[in-house]
Amino acid sequence: MLTNSCLSSLPIFIMGFYLLPKGIHQHMDSVRGNFFRKGTKENFKYHMASWEMLCRPKDQGGVGIINTRIMNECLLALEDSEKT
Repeated sequence: MLTNSCLSSLPIFIMGFYLLPKGIHQHMDSVRGNFFRKGTKENFKYHMASWEMLCRPKDQGGVGIINTRIMNECLLALEDSEKT
């Protein structure tokens, strides 16, 4: 999926070092959501599913878009476990 391969992977390097504020995650979700729903067109489209539903894994009925807040916390936890 283009949303995961491009827009979700860009901030992963920074998220491995810093816990990003909630506002940054909300802004990234807004950009990724608009890209997923609209594409390159500026036409309004109805949101047929919530963002939380889209972020669920495919086997749980979602689309599988990466939840950046959870990814940020997991990357930092992985870093802490490697230090010990």
